[in-house]
Amino acid sequence: MKKTKFIALALLAAFGMSAHAQGGIVSSESENVYRIKTKKPKKFMLYVKAGVGYDAINYDDNIDGQKETKSDGAFGYEVDFGIRKSIGTNSIYWGAEVGAMSSIDQHEYYPYGGDRTVENKKVLSIFFSPLIGYDIKAGESTTFSPYVGPSIGLIDFGDGIAGLSVGTNLWFNQKYAIGVNYKYNYNFSDHENPQYHKFALTGIIKF
Repeated sequence: MKKTKFIALALLAAFGMSAHAQGGIVSSESENVYRIKTKKPKKFMLYVKAGVGYDAINYDDNIDGQKETKSDGAFGYEVDFGIRKSIGTNSIYWGAEVGAMSSIDQHEYYPYGGDRTVENKKVLSIFFSPLIGYDIKAGESTTFSPYVGPSIGLIDFGDGIAGLSVGTNLWFNQKYAIGVNYKYNYNFSDHENPQYHKFALTGIIKF
């Protein structure tokens, strides 16, 4: 009888230890599952960039009834505010920039008692450019971010212009960057078909 009781107690003890071990494994596994962090999509990045560049203009000029293509250029500036956001967890991102920049534009006038005169002057333009780009890792803390998008705006707060904006930024720790950009815009409302070119080198700060 005592032997039977001993065997029963041993079986109960073994069963209890097994149940406790299994409960610990489940608990440990559940804790590990609980601690796994899901990768969240990145939030919006806001930034400001400013820099210098070169402004150029090409246009058709009619001289004594003959069309002649002319060009002019000068050093200028650009200041932009931008926003960008990754698409999901991919390297592709979308964004937009709005800003002000210098441009070269032609001013036509007739001096008193004189002939038609055209002068190219530096003016202020405003623009808006939606964009799409791609992040390319170049190291542990550096990233190339090429992008492209349409560009629309107003030159000298008058005629509307539209064209293309393309460039790339080199980011350091996703906080600071240097960028190069080229904008081509066309003035559809001017009979002399001016075409505006903007080359810019900028510094960028995330905030």
